[in-house]
Amino acid sequence: MSDKILQNILLLLILPLYFSSCSTKYKVIKSHETVCDELCISNSKADIISVFGPPDRKTEDGLDGEILVYEKRMTRSQSANKTYYGQWALLNLPGSYEKSKTISKQIIREMAFYINDAGNCYRLRTEGYDFTERQKLKNGIDTSYPDFVMSNNIKINIGDKVLYFSGFSYKEAELIKIIKHESEYKTEYYFEVLLKNGDIKQTSSEFISLPKN
Repeated sequence: MSDKILQNILLLLILPLYFSSCSTKYKVIKSHETVCDELCISNSKADIISVFGPPDRKTEDGLDGEILVYEKRMTRSQSANKTYYGQWALLNLPGSYEKSKTISKQIIREMAFYINDAGNCYRLRTEGYDFTERQKLKNGIDTSYPDFVMSNNIKINIGDKVLYFSGFSYKEAELIKIIKHESEYKTEYYFEVLLKNGDIKQTSSEFISLPKN
């Protein structure tokens, strides 16, 4: 059995609930469609049933195969208060009261695995699920440390010799770290360089240049 279908079971249980009510900024790591492919492609009918159990119902796919349908029904309740005013309200006398009402809404989530005549899954259709894998951004910013960066169509790698602008002159240095800050609106790069005297400086791209050949 493919391990991918097992690795994604937790997504089916918690991610749709968590991100439906979460306004935290995040970065998409894997799309909903990609996760659906991992749950389906290369997995057999037997694999799917061994993980999810017998389907709630079966139907034909129109191509000599079948569709395994799994349904999950949930009831979500919410209380609402409404203020009503009595006959004394127009005389500015106490006459109002609040009435509480509970509103229930039924939510239906569905997964439909399309199985071909060879017994293998070729499509997963979902309703009410969001399997998107997200990474929470700290303070709205995702920080990573790439091995290289492109500047004016020139590739700059970790370990390259660069010129660091300090004061009114450039000093020879070695690029030892690239820091990438990516937010919802822009991407910025910062660099750490090692000077010949052993000092380490962190700077932005405006103060770094490549030696002339």
